[in-house]
Amino acid sequence: MRAAATRAVIAPRDFYDLDYLYRAGFDFRDKELQSLFQRKLAEDGFDTDFKRYCVNMGRSESELRGMQSRIEVELLDVLTHKEKIVFNLHRALNALNDIFKQ
Repeated sequence: MRAAATRAVIAPRDFYDLDYLYRAGFDFRDKELQSLFQRKLAEDGFDTDFKRYCVNMGRSESELRGMQSRIEVELLDVLTHKEKIVFNLHRALNALNDIFKQ
């Protein structure tokens, strides 16, 4: 979560990892997880207001468009055929947005 929210150059692999965890049933609503996320942000000097990261992990639409254009080059070569089919950035973002808005 920290990498997806704060990496200087947004990376498709971070959002793939979050999507993988979501599909595996990971509980992103867990209060301890949210607390840990905030502590990690604070350690690195980032804004710790969780609300800032509730939509698209705090990333702008232009950042997401840029990342989308790099998914094939930076991510797909390391995924299995099945995972290439399963991963969908927009579905992942929508699912996380729904979770974090609550």
